Amino acid sequence: RIKKAQKAGDMDEANRLSTEMMKLSGKQMQQNMKPMLLSFVIFIAAMNWFGTTYGGTTSAINNSAGTFSCGGRDINFALLKSDDTYAITLPLNGSDTRIAEGEVFLCGDSYWSPHIIKSDKGDPESVKFDMLLAEAPFPIPFVGTYFNWFSWYFLVILSTNFVFRKLLDVQ
Repeated sequence: RIKKAQKAGDMDEANRLSTEMMKLSGKQMQQNMKPMLLSFVIFIAAMNWFGTTYGGTTSAINNSAGTFSCGGRDINFALLKSDDTYAITLPLNGSDTRIAEGEVFLCGDSYWSPHIIKSDKGDPESVKFDMLLAEAPFPIPFVGTYFNWFSWYFLVILSTNFVFRKLLDVQ
């Protein structure tokens, strides 16, 4: 109707119709925002739960030692330093196992990867043990072989989003 009014030279009618269209677009946007806000609240709550449940744990270091909880039990570990790199030793499978920072190990039913957190002075103050949820059959560039909860979520969302867009023919 706007194009028709413009072709007829009735600019007042074209402006009135444009204003009406803008008001209706605003109402439509408000209606679209309601479910989006609800899904955003659910998304934030789910991300918080996933992060708490599968995000791993951080253990403080006192005198080069700490305690790591895994598989329902507390395991004491020791921090080792050689040159400029750090590693930890954990009593796994009946003997002390040396695990380098970022290396993957199995404890209980889960894979874990330790990362040293340093203070402002550069001294180690804690160890963050990331829980790894999935293992790829081959290394993926920029990601690696193991996935923590967030990278696994991101990979699943990207792939399912791509599939659904193709199935639903969304551009």
